[in-house]
Amino acid sequence: MAATIEQRMEKLSADVEALSEAIQADESQDQSGIREEMGKLHQQFTALIEKAKAYAAKAQKLKDKADAEQENADNFVSSADEIVSSLEAASEAMDPDQWDWGDEEEET
Repeated sequence: MAATIEQRMEKLSADVEALSEAIQADESQDQSGIREEMGKLHQQFTALIEKAKAYAAKAQKLKDKADAEQENADNFVSSADEIVSSLEAASEAMDPDQWDWGDEEEET
């Protein structure tokens, strides 16, 4: 019976060892699969980062163009205001009521 117990212990030990190896192999396959998926995701993120950088550069160009157009519009408005001021001054200067024509009779 002692031999039977020893045999059972050896078999049990061998079964535990085999099960442990099977678990490790399964975990190794799982890790390989996870590593492969992570690699794929990394490649996708890298591609997305490049696209995002390209869009950011385009957005910056559009902003720069909009800023330049805003500056042009501001200059146009300023020029228009100056024209209005000049026309108002010219109109006031041409108002005949503003001039002394010297033809009024002197009061004595």
